[in-house]
Amino acid sequence: MDTVRVGAGWRDGTPALSPTLRDGELVGRGSCDMKGGLACTLLAFSDALAEVDTQPTL
Repeated sequence: MDTVRVGAGWRDGTPALSPTLRDGELVGRGSCDMKGGLACTLLAFSDALAEVDTQPTL
């Protein structure tokens, strides 16, 4: 899950590191990336392992 540095002039003065509502939409860095989806996937996998009472071998 990559993140790049904030460049100058990011979206017309909208603060890049603060979530902001603009015209009813959430804007800001990371507002629609895959970190939430990845977190849900990991939690679902953890729950599935708990159901079968096993732990992964690393």
